[in-house]
Amino acid sequence: MTKIPHIPTGTDITELLILCAPKPTLAELELSEDTRAELEALIDSWRNSKSSSESYSWFQILALALYYANRSILHFQNSASITRRLYIPPEAIYSLVQLSCVETFEDNHKVINGCLIDKIKHDKSVQARDAVNHRHAKTKEARDQRKQTIREIWATGKYSNRDICAEEEYSALGFTSFKSARNALKGTQDPIKL
Repeated sequence: MTKIPHIPTGTDITELLILCAPKPTLAELELSEDTRAELEALIDSWRNSKSSSESYSWFQILALALYYANRSILHFQNSASITRRLYIPPEAIYSLVQLSCVETFEDNHKVINGCLIDKIKHDKSVQARDAVNHRHAKTKEARDQRKQTIREIWATGKYSNRDICAEEEYSALGFTSFKSARNALKGTQDPIKL
């Protein structure tokens, strides 16, 4: 039974690169079995992106993988099981032709690798920054909630001074220390005693 060709995924592209690309190229791309999943996800995000620059990066890395998969008969034979099941978009073929038509492949290869490496590093740092910002946003919301709760408890007049209020309530509200609970009470008005 013949499989219907599919558009190359990040898994297909990284398989081709790991199988056929020279070790220095793999090192430049920071691609190994350990980092494979991360690069696959990044390539898939480029593939599914509506951004023309990210689509272009996907075509470039696909062209690079196809170049290495076909640059020798051995690589061609080793990669045939992967490449036979792929539908190669015309833009990737164009990128491949551009890559292999230059007079000195090595210079073009360095430029393309450099652009891809910069793009990969930039996208990884953006993903990491977004993850950190997301984590910090969650903790800020929780901090603000704790601060609001201890201020509401203080406003009830249940405690005679802020130190006692902070000491009694800090662990139950999830504060990490008495001092952070006490700091949350700074600047609050004294409760109105009835």
